[in-house]
Amino acid sequence: QHGYILGGFTSVPWASQNTDHPDPSAFLFSIVNPSGTPPVKLPVASWSPRLGGASGVSYAVGHLLHKGPSFGNNTDLAISDSPNTTSSSSSLQYVFLSPTGQNQYFLTGSNTFLLSEFEVFVVT
Repeated sequence: QHGYILGGFTSVPWASQNTDHPDPSAFLFSIVNPSGTPPVKLPVASWSPRLGGASGVSYAVGHLLHKGPSFGNNTDLAISDSPNTTSSSSSLQYVFLSPTGQNQYFLTGSNTFLLSEFEVFVVT
């Protein structure tokens, strides 16, 4: 809708199990964002204030039955099952933290958003 380019990576194969999966290699990324910050990779936080100071690795990736990909306790980035008509959400605060000086809506500028394009790649 606004031309932002963002995404995530996980090494965990997708399975609709309605559970979180640990993945220390997971990350989110932003190529174009509302603040004009240059492209950035957001790794799993080694310390999360929202998780009582624990590492967020256990909550890195969510596999939900009725949603698309989900990262960070289903809060940091969650893609809806119909992302061009039903709002997806992003609020960086659990597993993947915003860059210094940016708020939790760094990726999209707000908590909810619609996608105009959605691509999935398999890395082999």
